[in-house]
Amino acid sequence: MKEYIRIPLVYVAFSVFWIVFSDAAVFWLFGAGDESRLAQTVKGTAFVLLSGGLLFYLSRKQFRTIVERNQRLSEVLRGQRALVQEIHHRVKNNLQVVISLLSLQRSKSEDDQAIEVLQECEGRIRSIAQVHNLLYADGEPGSLDLSLYIRKLGASLPRTYGLAGRVEMDVRGGESRVAINEAVSIGLIINELITNSCKYAFHERGQGSVSVELTNENSGLTLTYRDNGPGLDDPGLVESDHTLGFHLVRLLTRQLNGTYALLEKPGLAMRFHFPLDE
Repeated sequence: MKEYIRIPLVYVAFSVFWIVFSDAAVFWLFGAGDESRLAQTVKGTAFVLLSGGLLFYLSRKQFRTIVERNQRLSEVLRGQRALVQEIHHRVKNNLQVVISLLSLQRSKSEDDQAIEVLQECEGRIRSIAQVHNLLYADGEPGSLDLSLYIRKLGASLPRTYGLAGRVEMDVRGGESRVAINEAVSIGLIINELITNSCKYAFHERGQGSVSVELTNENSGLTLTYRDNGPGLDDPGLVESDHTLGFHLVRLLTRQLNGTYALLEKPGLAMRFHFPLDE
């Protein structure tokens, strides 16, 4: 029987028992028909003391039961969290193996188009691996800090295009925690935009800067991306199916039920709004 039902039932049973047998006890102590004030005082005092002691005993027992149950639940949760972290760690390591294989294949290829495709695949997989790396390090199994994630992407992606340390990354906004699936999709969007900036805005001059602004609102998350390059010669490329990068950006934005808009120059500038889950 559950504790919150057992204690009232025991108390009611004790009260009925006392009502039935207390008069017999008074009769035995004070004689037949004696309804003196002393007799009533003894009955009341005894009832208060005994019922109070009974409630204390039952409550203490219930408290111990609850504490033991909470301890068992805490141990189970710790075990599950450790298991989830281990899974993230193994996924990250497996993805790192895939990245290494792509990098090795890229170094052996002499086809410029194949090299470019392998570079882009490597960047996309690296952005997913970074999610699992942060989840493993953070200890929060269900969400991660998006601003930290974008900083990590901004530090790692330029290396693929020979721009290590030459792309300044400015991420503005406080901590924005998002769920795993949302983080992967937003990370891939940022990956495509940074890749585009490295390939077309920064490659010739060998350096550049990117700013990402995150704004948390009641309706969701607003993300604004801008680089300091020349911008798109043809704004229609954002809606074109001929470029895989922007095609992925559109698909991933729709996947999150989000919206996007191309902003005016200078640079490549886009604003996204995502109605993230609570």
